Amino acid sequence: MKRLPKERFRWQIPVYEIKTLLEKEGHRVRLPKSGIITFERSFIGRYPALEKEVAGKFRRHYPAIEIKSITVKPTGLKYSAFEFSKKCTLRLSEGALGRNHGTFVVKCGKKNHFFQFRIDAQLGVYKANHQIKKDRIIDLNSLRYENIPLVRMHDTPVTDLSGGRYMARQIIPADKIITARMVAPIPAVKKDERVLCIYQEGNVRIEFEATALQNGYMGNSVTVKKSDGKSIRGVVTGEKKVEIR
Repeated sequence: MKRLPKERFRWQIPVYEIKTLLEKEGHRVRLPKSGIITFERSFIGRYPALEKEVAGKFRRHYPAIEIKSITVKPTGLKYSAFEFSKKCTLRLSEGALGRNHGTFVVKCGKKNHFFQFRIDAQLGVYKANHQIKKDRIIDLNSLRYENIPLVRMHDTPVTDLSGGRYMARQIIPADKIITARMVAPIPAVKKDERVLCIYQEGNVRIEFEATALQNGYMGNSVTVKKSDGKSIRGVVTGEKKVEIR
């Protein structure tokens, strides 16, 4: 039987190699579904400073997270005496922040050190009580707040939906977690609403109402339709205000 080399932290071998050895000893073997068996050397070290840094990354990414535990271990035995200092920078990718386990790199000077992490945490998220149509303002009456375990997140959940400050960027199905890709800030000018149009030329100031033909944020150029049916362009200068230039 082969031994795990001293310099190796993890070792993967095909199942058939173990099956062959056991059958030679007279044992009957039923092959598992996986064709590979992974052996991993036990590691009893702790990296409190590194674990604190990883926890900080998750807290900044998920303001409503409740972390129960974080464990960090190296991908190789050569890091057994590693110390995280102010000269080191931890790089944790966006994809890694969306899972409860993964790998990251710590750069210290010109050297890169690779680690694995596992986190046990709960996330506070909002879920849709019912289908929310595109361009609808999202209010708390259409949502419910839940705590869920962090397993795998494909996008960052939105944790502050109070005050009706967001609208649906797409159709949001019932029971879906509200994430950043699904919503957008409410525009200063909304499609199909009446807006005040202002034309200023020297001392001459003309004001009239028109209908916005598209959403617009501050500084955006939008098209509005006058009462006579003509369309003109203007710049959004405030809530329900468009300056004609």
